[in-house]
Amino acid sequence: MTRVKNSPLQMSAQGAPPLSPTPPKPRLSSVMQMVNLSKFELARIIGARSLQLSYGAPPLLEVKPGESATDVSKHELDAGIIPLVVLR
Repeated sequence: MTRVKNSPLQMSAQGAPPLSPTPPKPRLSSVMQMVNLSKFELARIIGARSLQLSYGAPPLLEVKPGESATDVSKHELDAGIIPLVVLR
């Protein structure tokens, strides 16, 4: 077997690839801005959060009597505290 010098995939003594010196940068910012979301992304986020709420996830805002899970998820999205991330 031939060994290539300075190969980026060169294995360490334990058999695993060497770790990079710096961690990778995050792809997205931690703050979601609604102006950058399409109507399809908004519908997907509201639907996913509504499903979570209907299965018993705790709401992040105060819920008024008679509000549906969809209403609560819309209010959470408007407040900017919905715990979902959109990857493009």
